[in-house]
Parts: sequence; structure tokens; C-alpha cells
Amino acid sequence: MKNLPKAQLPAFGALAVLALVGLVLITAGNLTGTEPRPEPAGGKSSKESWVEPGINLLTAAEMRLEERLEQILSEIEGVGKVSVTILFKTGPEYKFAVNENSIKRTVQEEDQTGGTRVTTEVNEDGQLVLARAAELGGEKPVVVKEIKPEVQGVLIVAEGAENPYVREKLSRAVQTILDISPHQVSVLSRKKGR
Repeated sequence: MKNLPKAQLPAFGALAVLALVGLVLITAGNLTGTEPRPEPAGGKSSKESWVEPGINLLTAAEMRLEERLEQILSEIEGVGKVSVTILFKTGPEYKFAVNENSIKRTVQEEDQTGGTRVTTEVNEDGQLVLARAAELGGEKPVVVKEIKPEVQGVLIVAEGAENPYVREKLSRAVQTILDISPHQVSVLSRKKGR
């Protein structure tokens, strides 16, 4: 800076400040870790494909259960064609295996006046246990416990449900299979000819 003419000093200072601000902005951008995610094949945004798998899994579980119930209920004496709709209150919940480490350190100090001070430091750390999944080509968390989705209600539309005895059998069968209370099951008779 000693060799620069006095007229160029303010311009050099402004340039240095701009370079410093640019460097700070670049560094701050890298710290946030907000890299754009590549768009998945099929043209859907990454947010949509992140949300949809959970919804699709729940819908698939509902559909499988509905089909099984329709097959079972149609076998009951006096029942014809059956349609079942199930509404879940919650989705499935998973408890994952965790490696937990706990370190406890106690320090006892005596000061010059004879007083004692005890300091206890506890460090706890947990790390998710992962297993290699050949079908995924990577790793997935180890599931210790799966909590099944909670059923909110079931609607049954069946031929023969106009008979109170048949209606009661259908309701009790669903209550038993799904372990739900009677007020969560609604049984209606199917229109004739459909």
C-alpha cells in the first residue's frame, strides 16, 4: 500500500471490503448446508417424493387390511358381497435400536478451609444402529419394535346386512379382528342389484 498513489487508496479499501464481504457470504452459505437436492426421475420435486412414501405406505396398509376383511366377512353365513373402508388415526411407529454410551465422572475437592466440593459430570451419547440392506444398496436402521397403526373407524357395506343378526355378526367379527370398540364400527346394507 506504500507504493500506491494517494488517489487510489480509497478505491483499494472499497475493493478489499467487498472481497471480505463476499468471502463471509460464501462461508456462511457453506455452513448452512442448503445444497439444492437433485430432482428425482419422474419430474416430482424432492419434497413431494419425501412426503409421498409415508402416505403411500399407510394407504397400502389400509388397502391390504380392507381386502383381507372383505374376504373374511364375505365368508360369513348370510353375507353376500362386502365392501370395507378403514380409517387409521395414526400411521405405524417404529422404535429403533440405539447404542448408548454413558460416562460418569465424579471429582471431590477439598479447599484450604476444610470444605468439600463434589462435582459430577455425566456424558451420554446415543448412536443409531444400522444394518446393511442389500436390496437398498446401503444401510437401514434396525427396528426393535413396530407399533401398528391405530384404527379410528371401519365402515362395512354388505349384502344381507339388513338382517340385524347378520349385521351384529359382521360388527363383532371386525371388533374382534381389529380389537376396536363397537362405536368404531358401522355396518350398512348394500343396495339391491349392485
